[in-house]
Amino acid sequence: MTFGAPSITTPGRLDLRGVQAAVSNARRRVELLEAAVTLLQNTGVNATAATQTVAALQGQVAGLAIAVTSLQAAVGQNVVTYTADEVIAKYDPVFMSASGHVRPVNPNDPNAIYGVIGVATVAAAQNASVTVQQSGVLQISGAVFTHGNPVYAGIDGPTQRPDYTNVAIPLGVAVGTDSLGIAPGWPILQYPGVYSSYEGFMPVGFSLVREALELIHGLLNQPDGIVVKIGANLVTREIITPSGGGVTVLHGDGVTGDPTISVP
Repeated sequence: MTFGAPSITTPGRLDLRGVQAAVSNARRRVELLEAAVTLLQNTGVNATAATQTVAALQGQVAGLAIAVTSLQAAVGQNVVTYTADEVIAKYDPVFMSASGHVRPVNPNDPNAIYGVIGVATVAAAQNASVTVQQSGVLQISGAVFTHGNPVYAGIDGPTQRPDYTNVAIPLGVAVGTDSLGIAPGWPILQYPGVYSSYEGFMPVGFSLVREALELIHGLLNQPDGIVVKIGANLVTREIITPSGGGVTVLHGDGVTGDPTISVP
């Protein structure tokens, strides 16, 4: 569309053909102007509609972003509903009982240490339904975790310090100061003598191995001789010595041979 065309000329004389051409050109110019005004009006209306459409699309995109965030948070989660065999607090680690129901984990209960299945997401009374998250990320209100460190089943809920009990039962890893990536693991024995019928099936913690190594290391630093136990320690000493009366002792420390005692 070109403004200023067609040109409108002034007839130089009374020439009907020239007047008709000028009138025709004027009519065409008016038509073009009316079309331009209509286009501008329509453009204004469309701009308003476009603005409203954009705003609606922005709202939908925002809603979609929320939905995507929710779906991302739910990836890998496995939340199952069970019946509580006893009162369960929110965020209690739970294990599967023989009845097929769930109970809070007590690390000192040998029946609980192998059956941990997840963390309760709600509190529940005895015989009530309780939802248990078995995988994925669970936000635990009030938790103060060290990011990246393992989390264990404690007597009062998830903890990063399980050393007060005889076993450490992994629940997963802290993926935030109050977020647990749930991945229950095998119990780790820290102190012997509690689960005598189960200890042969457990991996052991470093603290348990360290105690044995320290005991052996200390014994190896003792002088040669016969090993004796004094309290919680092992020491070596010459425990067979002559005490007069013509008594003689050969190999009293047992290093080069069995001790031999001779009397006159």
